[in-house]
This record gives sequence, C-alpha cells and structure tokens, in this order.
Amino acid sequence: MIRIRPEAKYNYDFDKFKNDNISFVGAKAQIWIEKEFTENTKVKINLQDSTIWGGEKGSPNGLDTANDNTRQFVGIREAWIESKELVGPITLQAGRQILKYGDERLVGALEWNNVGRSFNGLRFKIDKEIFSSHAWAMIVGEQDSDVAGNSTNLGKKILFQFNITVLQTPLRFLRVLFPRNFPNNNKEILLLQVFIIR
Repeated sequence: MIRIRPEAKYNYDFDKFKNDNISFVGAKAQIWIEKEFTENTKVKINLQDSTIWGGEKGSPNGLDTANDNTRQFVGIREAWIESKELVGPITLQAGRQILKYGDERLVGALEWNNVGRSFNGLRFKIDKEIFSSHAWAMIVGEQDSDVAGNSTNLGKKILFQFNITVLQTPLRFLRVLFPRNFPNNNKEILLLQVFIIR
C-alpha cells in the first residue's frame, strides 16, 4: 500500500492571533506478509514507512542518497500471532496489533493519520455466528521504553542529563456485542478501564 497525501491546515486551533498555517505532503508505504501455518495458527508482520516530503536531509556531500544522521521512519505497524480455539472457543492474538471497535472514537486504528495507531499486548476473542466478545490488555506507555536509546519518545532517556518518565499503563478493555441475528442490530456494550502502575 502506498499513499501520498498533500495537506494544508489553516488556523486549525481557531486562534486568529497565532500564525499556525501549515502545509506538507505526507507519504505512507506499507508492506506486509500474512501466513497461516496451520488451520488454527496465523502470523502477520506489517512494516510501515511514514515520512513527510523534504523532512529528511540528504547526504552532506551530495554524492549519494544516504541520509545525514537522521531518524529513519520505518517501523513495525503490526507483528502478531493468532491461535484460534486455544482454549475451547477462545482465540488468542498476541503482539503488536491494530484494534478497531465501534466508530473508533475510543479505540481505533487512526488510519486517517499519516502514521496510524497500534497496540502491544494480548487479545482474547470469541466470535460466533450469534455472539461476539473481545477482552484485551495492552500496554500504552512503558516507562523503560528508551533505556537503550532506541529512538522512542517515551520513557527514560539515557542520552541526556535528565529523565523523562511515562508511567507504565496497561489498558484493559472488554467488548461485548449484542446477538448478531437481531434485526437492525448495531449495538455494542463497551467497558474501558485504564490502570496506572507506579
């Protein structure tokens, strides 16, 4: 998948006294592989590059296309393994995954953004013809996410004299759908809990 999208935003905070007009061209490219190893086991890995045109400097001498000590924007959008009917009717999906529920206002993929949103954790699913229920636990921010200087913006920074700490926050969620065979049924019951572990 390749998406190139020019954007222009004018006075997007509705404050006419600030000069906050911006325009740019964003590009997003994804390549993925999805493989079913058995009837009940599936794996998916999705690599994504998200950039803004002109956002990276070229090489200092201009002789090649190598970047000049800039951060690269290729990341793992999804990397999960799914085991169907692991325990009875319960399916387990573990790893980095995209979650989409309801109209995606609370929990969604944020696909309109140039990067999108993924979650790391476990999801338990029961999907039957007349009933669907999902329960999951995801880590939203890990306080030790940058102890190795791995270019993430969360967590402790070892390259500076001060530390920035984001609390480890598992996000737990339960979704229960009304029976699917009811006429005009598009209702969901959502329970969302956020736990902060200090």
